[in-house]
This record gives sequence, C-alpha cells and structure tokens, in this order.
Amino acid sequence: MYIWLLYYNTSSSPGDDERIYTLIIPNFAPDSNLSLKGWYMTEFNNTANTYVLPLAKISDMPKDKVQVFIDPSLIGNPSSFKYLTCVMVRVNSTFLSKHQII
Repeated sequence: MYIWLLYYNTSSSPGDDERIYTLIIPNFAPDSNLSLKGWYMTEFNNTANTYVLPLAKISDMPKDKVQVFIDPSLIGNPSSFKYLTCVMVRVNSTFLSKHQII
C-alpha cells in the first residue's frame, strides 16, 4: 500500500490557507479472501474532510513499478505542491480475510 500526503498553500504566506490531500493506493492480493483484487486508488481531501475520489480500480498498473496519474483538478490545480510518501509491504496474504477479528 502506498500513501501519499500532498500539501500546498494557496497564498504566498506560509501557513495561510493550506490544502492537504491523501492518496491511498492499496494492492489486494489475488489469493486473498477479499472480493477486491489488484491495484486501487482513492483520494481524501483532508482540508474539507471528504473523499474526492472513491475507491477506483487501476486497470493499467505496470508490472515493474507503481505509477498513477492524478487529474490536477482533484487536488485544486496547484502550480506546485510538496509531498510525503509512506509504503507498507505485505509479505503474504495468509491473514487477509473479510472476516472481522475480535
């Protein structure tokens, strides 16, 4: 799973009108018990506390890298932005199940 935190200011003064978005790009293993398989993406607008893009399948993910294209209008058309990235790696899908663990 990849998590990208995108942020930028809409004015020239630091701290004024900061916009923050989170892109979540999970991969669901083909041998898991989940109904979803493959790569997906969702986008959350942290500033407005709402999803901009619901969970959507990425059908053309390359085999040798993670590559997604984001419509700039989904993040407010900034001229530039800063970002932080977090990567989580699953070593196997044995424990992936749609049953809730109590």
